[in-house]
Amino acid sequence: MNSRALHIAIALGVAIVVLLATRRLQDDRPVQESPQTQNPERLLVYGSVPDFSLTNHLGRAYGKQELIGKIWIANFIFTRCSATCPVQTMMMENLREQLSALPEWAHIRLISFSVDPGHDTVDVLNTYAGEAGVQDDHWYFLTGPRSDIWQLSKEGFKLDVGEAQPDAESPLFHSPKMVLVDAQGRIRGYFDGMSEEGNANIGEAVQPLLR
Repeated sequence: MNSRALHIAIALGVAIVVLLATRRLQDDRPVQESPQTQNPERLLVYGSVPDFSLTNHLGRAYGKQELIGKIWIANFIFTRCSATCPVQTMMMENLREQLSALPEWAHIRLISFSVDPGHDTVDVLNTYAGEAGVQDDHWYFLTGPRSDIWQLSKEGFKLDVGEAQPDAESPLFHSPKMVLVDAQGRIRGYFDGMSEEGNANIGEAVQPLLR
């Protein structure tokens, strides 16, 4: 074999090796899925909820430490809200009914943070919880310093909250999302807190976390 033919053979061999290696890397590369279409068995991790300690509607200290080892769903509401909050609370109650049928219900909690703690005292939240049908230790309404709750919403859950415009129907604005958190305190999904579809989706997403 002359020198030119040898060089061509070597070049073809190198090209084949590179092609095979590239295809193998592509086959091994994990598929990136959007939050809307992700496989529930492979829920994304959006970050971890920072440590917090607030007061529940029963007047007891309650925070992240009490939720370690539990699967929990959080939302942000306030009792004076006449816009999204009544629907959010109704959807949370529907979710409670849905999830309470699961054998693993003992390991699930629902948490509603008040973004208006200056008004939403323990007594106010206790009354509100009663009106929402809370009768067990699975759903808690939390209050505390406004700065702590707003920081938790913005920086911990990545959800907007703030003062509304003077001509707005409500004095505050906040996100109507429901947030799914796993037993290690990691955020695993954001869901529509205003629809039955959101309830159905979060109910499906809870299953692999319980397993």
